[in-house]
Amino acid sequence: MALRRRKRSTKKRRGAKRRRSTARRSRRADRRLVSTQPHEVRRLARKFGVTGVVVKRTIRKVGHSRKKVEAALKKM
Repeated sequence: MALRRRKRSTKKRRGAKRRRSTARRSRRADRRLVSTQPHEVRRLARKFGVTGVVVKRTIRKVGHSRKKVEAALKKM
């Protein structure tokens, strides 16, 4: 059974505005941490030489801002 390919539309694509807003959204998301993501916790634990539990407690204490979490872990 052969797969059929879709024909490309000849109309110009209108997506530049959408792409810009998604990029803005992703930059905003980069500044925030989600404590439930194990790779984020592992990265911070290795960077500052603490355990994952300490990182999670710090996130709960100071909030999800990456700058605040890293500043609090530096003080430890």
